[in-house]
Amino acid sequence: MPASFGKRFSTSSSYTLLLPLVVAIFLCAGFASPSLAQADDQQQKLESLLRRYPDADANKDGKLTIEEAKAHLAANPELKLKRRSDGEGAAAVSAQVLELFEAREFKEVKYRLLKPFDLAKNPDQKYPLILSLHGAGGIGNDNVRNLREWCVDMAQEEWRRKHPCFVVAPQTFGFWRTPAMSAHYTDENIAKMSVDWQEIVSGHRKRLQDPNGANLDRVYQLLDELTNEFPIDTDRVYVLGHSGGGFGTWTAVADQPNRFAAAITSAGWLGPWFDAKVVKDVPIWSFQGAKDKPAQVSLGNSTFERMKEVGANVKFTELAKHGHNVSEAAFTYTGDTKENRGVTKYASDKCDKTADVWDWLFAQKRAAK
Repeated sequence: MPASFGKRFSTSSSYTLLLPLVVAIFLCAGFASPSLAQADDQQQKLESLLRRYPDADANKDGKLTIEEAKAHLAANPELKLKRRSDGEGAAAVSAQVLELFEAREFKEVKYRLLKPFDLAKNPDQKYPLILSLHGAGGIGNDNVRNLREWCVDMAQEEWRRKHPCFVVAPQTFGFWRTPAMSAHYTDENIAKMSVDWQEIVSGHRKRLQDPNGANLDRVYQLLDELTNEFPIDTDRVYVLGHSGGGFGTWTAVADQPNRFAAAITSAGWLGPWFDAKVVKDVPIWSFQGAKDKPAQVSLGNSTFERMKEVGANVKFTELAKHGHNVSEAAFTYTGDTKENRGVTKYASDKCDKTADVWDWLFAQKRAAK
């Protein structure tokens, strides 16, 4: 394991993934006279970039300007640009992060494993485990792209000291589901879905109908295997993800509600074939960007309404300034403010109203059955 490298990672490390699209946007001429909405987006991207590249703040005033972002890119030609299709961004993964997240494989499922910071010193202690599910930007077989922006954050020493836990980040060729779930995506069943769901599902029809692209069943087996190998507290196993991983998070909880103590979903929704009552007792915090595509905003809100109808233990935070990139806020959330323009609603009085997303998550324990 490498020596401590502080709160943020140095930009001198070699990057195996690519600088977020925000830098490309900074270089566009459109910044000359942005509208109010564009200015909000611009500020969000600057703040996100600063969190991941603190060295870009040349005058160390805690704020990043467009000029500083341009200069940082020019001074670091190893940073390149690449788009992501699912709003996750392109998490910059340094060699140090890759070393912390050990590369492993289980039944042809490639995955990365981050161990608790103090594991060696506390061999008898049991630790929580987080299952991190990537979205479309992580699909593949390289065992690298499955490490998303929030995985980079969880690899920081400050975070690891505050929240000692295991983090497992598997990779999939398709979407998070078991082979048996392919039956939900037949042409006949898709035709019965709402217009919003048809819009979401139709573009991925071939992948969803291919049972060979499903490995969520093996991910469950992986969790059991890790529990046998390491001191994991099975009453504190969590799942989270964004976009396709947010949908996968809802899917995992609905498929195996007795396995997970809590979940965080970002731009993800509960499939219409699941009974909402199945997940009503699992603490879930769901995030939605109000500037996302209309169908996705609709599904975010309609999923919350389903949760209200059954009195579920679900918090729903909609952020007016964010679109599909809502994960940038979700996994750093510390409460609703005028600045982030977040509004949190509660499906029932069961909900823990803790404002910090990580404090909330680690306070949850699996209910006795």
